[in-house]
Amino acid sequence: FARLLASQGRYDAAVDCYETLLLDKTQYGEFRNATSGFFVPSFYGGGSELSVLELIEDAAKRLPAEIAQDLVLGTIPLFEPFGNSLEIRHTWEAFVTRALSAVFDPEHVLDAARDIVKGIDSLPLDAEKFDSIRLVHVARVLNMEGNYDLAQKYTKVLFTQENVLASRELSQSEIPVGGRVTSSASYQILNGLRYLGTRLGLNLPELDRVYSESKLPTSAVLFIALLEEVVDFDEPATVSASVEALYGWLDDPDMDAASLIEALAAIAFIHSQREEVERAQEVASRIQAWLLAEPREELDESALQTFVLILPHIDFSVGIEMARVLFETNMLRDSQVVDLLRTLRTGVEGSELLAVARIADADDVGLSVLRELRSIVAETTEEDYLRKLDARILTLENAFESIEFAGEIREVVESS
Repeated sequence: FARLLASQGRYDAAVDCYETLLLDKTQYGEFRNATSGFFVPSFYGGGSELSVLELIEDAAKRLPAEIAQDLVLGTIPLFEPFGNSLEIRHTWEAFVTRALSAVFDPEHVLDAARDIVKGIDSLPLDAEKFDSIRLVHVARVLNMEGNYDLAQKYTKVLFTQENVLASRELSQSEIPVGGRVTSSASYQILNGLRYLGTRLGLNLPELDRVYSESKLPTSAVLFIALLEEVVDFDEPATVSASVEALYGWLDDPDMDAASLIEALAAIAFIHSQREEVERAQEVASRIQAWLLAEPREELDESALQTFVLILPHIDFSVGIEMARVLFETNMLRDSQVVDLLRTLRTGVEGSELLAVARIADADDVGLSVLRELRSIVAETTEEDYLRKLDARILTLENAFESIEFAGEIREVVESS
């Protein structure tokens, strides 16, 4: 009805319909367990299956700008939850900026948000108690308005080593119910966040399922999971500003390098998914350059593993020096070793290829790697090495045949 009325220019009546749908979503059922003092939601209230943000975005498409703005400004305060959980509070603050960005031009969003929540765009030194969700959405608005330098200041807070560790901690550890402790706050608060995010329409990564041992996502994980919301990949300047900032922080000892590499890898992956091959390869090349420049003893293996994981998705050819590092750390699966050796054979020859192949020849490599190594060594004069490989291949082939034969005997016995 709201859509029909709006299409007929009957905007007041359309607003009445949208308000009815939105007001129904304010019924959180917070006081059904009033003794806890926590936001403990129930699924009271049915109404539209659309989330609050989806209803707001629907209204924004069909109503004149000023009417849509009045609708949102009038209803946003009604969605403010009660209770004493900082995590819930920060989630609502993120919703405020997100809802306003649906009806206001980017440069006016934070001004409107400050009228609703004092200090909503404050820039803290930490990102504790899920304040990272607010910071992510403030950075999103700043990117939308083209204020990239300020957006990166909010983003930087999310990637400090201290905040990456502290951002998983909840504001309270236990919930008193009826004068005694009966459950952990992790389940109650995280379940409340999950419900609130679903009702409002906010994407809260890692909270789609909540268990008693669940924790908040780290501030860095939150940014990476919401990357395509925070950074508009249709605007190259926005992406470039983010890449430059993330890459520039890698040498800052206070920053979490592994998380920064993960963010850069996510950008490369998204470029690849969008068939922006050159951009994906450019980001991957910068990741490789940084990994190679790091002293080997200081190299974070998780950062290296992140780089390995994106390689199959971005059509990126690893250089020979990077191959040495990957083989020496022995973190590749046999299939990855084989793929990398085949890639190297297209551009590297002779003694240089043989030297790298020897590094890949770990004691525990499987038959597929040994066969690939043999094909490389067969093109050289290393006859002793070739004989050793042949012996190892024969041993493994015989072992596999024995296992298969044993399996066949077992099937016969069991069937009889």
